[in-house]
Amino acid sequence: MIVLTWHVPLLDASVPKWMIKAIYPIDKTDLDMLRFTHFLALALVVARFLPRDWPALGSKWLRPLILCGQHSLPIFCFGVFLSFGAHWILMQYTRGVWEQLAVSAGGILIMVAAAWLLDRAAKVPNLFVDASEPEATPAKIDRIAA
Repeated sequence: MIVLTWHVPLLDASVPKWMIKAIYPIDKTDLDMLRFTHFLALALVVARFLPRDWPALGSKWLRPLILCGQHSLPIFCFGVFLSFGAHWILMQYTRGVWEQLAVSAGGILIMVAAAWLLDRAAKVPNLFVDASEPEATPAKIDRIAA
């Protein structure tokens, strides 16, 4: 409702003035209360109306999103670096809508590929011996056999 007051002046009268003074200006550098409220509202809507056994969650079309969600921290960090690269590309060349869409689509494809590689790497068995385990002594072998 408060965000709509920025675009529709008629709604400005429906929000109490004390609330507007408490919320404005919205700080984008940290987790502002309004941003956190938006996140909680979205989480509530998804949790309420999306069943756990929804067939689309197992579809091959949502698999890239699920992979990115399973590796969310590395993908987020990689996305920060990709955003700098995308900004550089857009500053060097034209900044039209089609160029922005192409750079965004390329970044999404790169992040999905990185999530797929992270998923594949997690499934590779560890063939190295853990050096922190002490070697078995004959006394331990006798206790285990008994």
